[in-house]
Order: sequence, then C-alpha cells, then structure tokens
Amino acid sequence: MGMWFREGKFYFYDTGELYSGHPKTIILGDPTLFFADDGRQIIPASEWRGETMSLKVTLPVTVAEAQTYMKLEHDQETAVIEMLLNTAMQQCDNYLNRGWLFGFVPDAVKTAVLEQTLYLYEKRGSDAPTGLNSLSKSILDGYKFFAGV
Repeated sequence: MGMWFREGKFYFYDTGELYSGHPKTIILGDPTLFFADDGRQIIPASEWRGETMSLKVTLPVTVAEAQTYMKLEHDQETAVIEMLLNTAMQQCDNYLNRGWLFGFVPDAVKTAVLEQTLYLYEKRGSDAPTGLNSLSKSILDGYKFFAGV
C-alpha cells in the first residue's frame, strides 16, 4: 500500500482523469476506497486499467447467465434481457457506492445483480417501482460503502 503514496498518482474513478495529489480519506484493507480533496473516489495508478472500476467493467455477467438464472427457456428477448442486465448493474453499482478491482468482486454481488435483473424482468410493463428490490439490497448491504463513516 505504501507504494501508491510514493507514486502519488491516482485516477478519478468516475472520469478516468489523472489526480496527482494524495488521498484524503483511506479505508485500510480496500485499495479501491481512496478519496480526493473534493470527496470523489480515486484509484491508485498501479490498479488503473484505463476504464472506470464499475461492476459493468469488473463483473462479467452474460445475457446467457442471466437467462439461466431467470429460468428462461427461450432466446426471444435477448435484447430486453441485456438492457435489464445493464440497468441492474447500474442500480447495484449506485447502491454500493464503491469501485472494484478486477477479480475481486464477491459472488454475492453477482447474485444480487442477477436477482435485480430477474426483478426488473418480472416488473416490466407494470406500475411497480423499479428501484433496487429488497433481496438485492440485503445481499449488497454487507458490501456497501458509506462515505464519512
């Protein structure tokens, strides 16, 4: 961990812009939770892969996996499933409020994404709320980052 401070190079998680300062808030034991002066999340240059560290980048979930999880026996709605999967990943990412290193996303997070995809699929076309469902929330609660805590 000390190497990152000697380098002094970080990238903003959300934009990929280079940040040359030192982190102001450090969560020990989790190299993805560093913050700049303005509270925006940064990632050490040595861990940066040229893309944001969102779930979409670091958690490969395929449409076929989602269809299997959802117990769909047809491929007629592949485009719909892909759109719902992307939405579910974004919702889970927003709820978690953190980034991920490649290969370090827990299986439980993948389960929450798949469960949210199923929820969105079941609620499509209805007036039901399409926010994060309670099961996905309860799975993700153990991994959620609360800034300032």
